[in-house]
Amino acid sequence: MRYLGSVLVVAALSCLEACGKSDVAQTLTWETDDVAALARSAREDRLLFVYVGAEWDASAKKLEHVTFADARVRKELRRFVNLHVDMTDDELPSTARATKRFNIVGEPALLVLAPDGETELVRIHQFVPPEELVAVLRAALAPDAIRAAQFEAAARKRLEARRWLTPSPSSQTTLDPWDTHPRAR
Repeated sequence: MRYLGSVLVVAALSCLEACGKSDVAQTLTWETDDVAALARSAREDRLLFVYVGAEWDASAKKLEHVTFADARVRKELRRFVNLHVDMTDDELPSTARATKRFNIVGEPALLVLAPDGETELVRIHQFVPPEELVAVLRAALAPDAIRAAQFEAAARKRLEARRWLTPSPSSQTTLDPWDTHPRAR
């Protein structure tokens, strides 16, 4: 009888642990409306963390059960406004709007945006172990992270603009959009 009681206690604890990991919404506060999340991020002057996943996506489920279940990750994410975009039904108007707004091409996707809602600091399209996500989140919270991302975005736009200034077809040189110097082929 004593053995049966121990087995039942272990089974109950295992069930509680599994139940706690299966619902990310219980451990973190997630916005589900992108417009409200962006407004809150701007109002509170906090970075926006966007998680895009689907019920059928194995990598998204692994993020939920492994990465978001980690106490270190939850602690860091409490410093952000968190938005969950559920791609399970990607034909919903709210999902389509968020997909277009955040330029989502697949799931899972993890993004960190500045409070302006435009400056992208982080974009990841794969499973990330907890310790790596913690490092990424801390780097995004660094004082100069937003300014550096804005500088990089401006530089990227300038370089992309040069792509349209390619030499005539008869020329033997092309412009690399990520380099400021023409290169011979």
